[in-house]
Amino acid sequence: MDSVWRRGKGGVAVLWRKELNARINILEELGNDRIIVAQCLEVLDDVVDNLYEKGIIVLAGDFNGHIGKYGGPRSFDTTNRQGLALIDKFKFWNLRSVNSQTFTTGPVETYFAQQGEQLSTTDHIFMKVDELHHVRYCYVDEDHSDNLSFHLPICCCLTFPVKWIKPLPNDTKRRVSWKKIQNPFVLKMYQKLVSRKLSCFNSYTMAGEQDIEYVLSGITQILSSSAKEILPCKRNRPILRPYWNNDLKNAHTKSRECRRKCIAEGRPRNSDNASFREYKAAKCEFRKLLRRKCFEHERNEFSNMDEFYDKDRSRFQKEISAKQKSYSGVCNELKIDGRLITEKEELLSVWKAHYEQLYTPKESPVYDEQFKLPNNKVGGMDELVYEHVKYAGKQFFAVLTDVFNAIRALEAIPKSAEIGVIYSLFKGKKKNKLDKDNHRGIILLNVIGKILERLILDRMMPILIKNGVPDKM
Repeated sequence: MDSVWRRGKGGVAVLWRKELNARINILEELGNDRIIVAQCLEVLDDVVDNLYEKGIIVLAGDFNGHIGKYGGPRSFDTTNRQGLALIDKFKFWNLRSVNSQTFTTGPVETYFAQQGEQLSTTDHIFMKVDELHHVRYCYVDEDHSDNLSFHLPICCCLTFPVKWIKPLPNDTKRRVSWKKIQNPFVLKMYQKLVSRKLSCFNSYTMAGEQDIEYVLSGITQILSSSAKEILPCKRNRPILRPYWNNDLKNAHTKSRECRRKCIAEGRPRNSDNASFREYKAAKCEFRKLLRRKCFEHERNEFSNMDEFYDKDRSRFQKEISAKQKSYSGVCNELKIDGRLITEKEELLSVWKAHYEQLYTPKESPVYDEQFKLPNNKVGGMDELVYEHVKYAGKQFFAVLTDVFNAIRALEAIPKSAEIGVIYSLFKGKKKNKLDKDNHRGIILLNVIGKILERLILDRMMPILIKNGVPDKM
């Protein structure tokens, strides 16, 4: 080894799943470039004493001491003064070295000096003896050209029992694509199917609230099933890189094949090995092609954006909005008064109180005289959208009119028209996702219920505007 060349320093890296970010607390740095036992034993005392009964303890790093066979069978026999001081503490805490246990693979030594003539084990991952079953695997990596330290890497995977709420599954329900409804033949087929299925309600008498609920439930099911029978459903297609083509696909396939061949031969790292050179060459070629395609795509995108900015500002704003990062609206954790809440029932109660206070009107509502049935909107719990109603035909509107007249005569609003689903959408950017005030709630109501509310409002507002709102309603 060249005496002028110096290797870098070692360190400790901890990786965890991103779902655990809210549970990770980063302690303040100790201010030491290296762990010196005489200065840090007091700090270790305080940390371990505070955490000993609260959970699983893992101590990792360069302890700069030889502890002999105390850590485990995979270790050297030598000890020194720093190591004996560590042994006294670790005996009291009942800690053992993970990388000194028999299930660990790789070299015994973790540090070498004097051109490899002096080998020792000064790097350790310590855990309680009764918690070693949490170790999934552990190995000490061999020294190679990528290692810039005199220390050999110790890789350890731990599995801890963590109580949390599983992320909500993605919406797998297939939604109807309404593009083909513009075809007159398809529209006629949809209306005929709806009319044929609604014929059972032609002479049905609604004498009570239960009858109204029954008819509304039947109408909802008929509209939903008829649309799915006549019209195609939307497909969730995976998002690929826009510049991905057959050239990149072939280069990537070749790189993966060379990698599998290299792994089958024992992962050789010698530059004289043919499979190693072939894999590196294929990987380098793929990355060159990937960077070139990415650069060409970005250049074309910037050119198009410049053109939109000069000619069509509206299109420019739409393109900018489409390229902005989207944020997931799913929130399975909240922090209230410094306490992390993960239980489902408690989360629902917090959201309920929050939206009850938020949606309590503090001012007189504004009356919107224009009421439209826009397309491409999300439905409520009944999964109906405005397109189901707009294109249903005359027979459907006749049955719906009978339902509304029965509601007016019986003075009974069906429960299905009063139910809405509240979705909490994270506002994004650099806001704290655990704060409930950084979420915007939207209510999805059933379509038929919204039409009924609008009809009643349109009948009442002219009278209220003319005569005023009475004192008691």
